[in-house]
Amino acid sequence: MPLPLIPTTIIGSLPKPAWLTSEWYSVNEHWNLEGAALAEALDDATRLALAEQENAGIDIVCDGEQRRPTHYSYFAAQLGGIDRERMKPKAMRGGKRTQDVPVVRGPLTLANHRTVDDYLFLRQLTSRPIKMTLPGPSTLVDGTYDDYYGDERALALAYADVLNREIAALAAAGCAMVQLDEPAITRLPEKFIAWGVEAIDRAFAGAATTSCVHVCYGYTKRARGKKEWKHGYEEIFPALARTQVDQLSLPPYSRPCREKPYNSASSTRATTRWKVPRPSPCGCAPHLKCCPRNG
Repeated sequence: MPLPLIPTTIIGSLPKPAWLTSEWYSVNEHWNLEGAALAEALDDATRLALAEQENAGIDIVCDGEQRRPTHYSYFAAQLGGIDRERMKPKAMRGGKRTQDVPVVRGPLTLANHRTVDDYLFLRQLTSRPIKMTLPGPSTLVDGTYDDYYGDERALALAYADVLNREIAALAAAGCAMVQLDEPAITRLPEKFIAWGVEAIDRAFAGAATTSCVHVCYGYTKRARGKKEWKHGYEEIFPALARTQVDQLSLPPYSRPCREKPYNSASSTRATTRWKVPRPSPCGCAPHLKCCPRNG
């Protein structure tokens, strides 16, 4: 279907129904059902998430991440070399909290294309362009315990390689847009600057689909004002501007800004990359690579 000049989409995740799970975040996957009943319930929750978006007039839809117990562990479960049975405690988000996380015990491999299966399920339900989301390399490094690579950059690049295979498979299946979620970089900008940019570009290398990166400054309502941010856009945006991605998904910056405002003049590419281009002859939004007229 033709898209407007400035199409709408959502970040990716939507609230899960209470009949599906009572926990919005669970590395151990605490669902209220199991077996065939759970599979049917996950399909139904996805249908509801899609209907919400279509009823609201969203142009580029997603699955609402209804099948994902967390933003990163769902994809990690697709990988060989990850041990989810014998987890280890790890300080995450720059030491903000400690929790048991999956352990990297061997070389990372992509065992299946579960995200592609999720895309194909959604594809049969809608004619609208679809965006699929995956965790970014920096967030996967932050959310797992490394007992194999011994170096965070090496681990990030290994994650980038398996992400690249999944992104390529999504593009081959016809997915219009793939978004990498990187909530970790707002807490750990020094690591993103050191090797996170390289890992993102490696994940999207050769991608025949529109690429996007989402960063996160937290859910302030859920945190009841207890979130504290040490790093603002003035630290991470110059690094984000060095990536080769097509789009950035940037939420409002919720903490009082005590630093100097970010001077966009320091990165010409950051200020010119997202200028609104002319519509293509077929009426598709020009930034979507799903249309052959857009190259």
